[in-house]
Amino acid sequence: MAFHDISLKLSSETVRWVTSPPFELAERRRMSKGDPNNSSAVNMSVHSGTHIDAPFHFVAQGVTIDQLPLERFIGPALVYAVDAERYIT
Repeated sequence: MAFHDISLKLSSETVRWVTSPPFELAERRRMSKGDPNNSSAVNMSVHSGTHIDAPFHFVAQGVTIDQLPLERFIGPALVYAVDAERYIT
């Protein structure tokens, strides 16, 4: 069986919810600038790009994402291309 990563790449252009901040990757330290290590920071909404909303997102007593078995998210899939001018609900 072949596995295919269908995740969107993260960038400032990544699809996100309208009220969410854009994805930002900021370089914090660089050894080339004399820092003791290389490190970066990520700022983004959990509703950016490819993601899953756990039942808890809409149901007060719903399970959180860490309570869902990983096996539930691996298997046959259909991938649809959706025009950027349309909303997905």
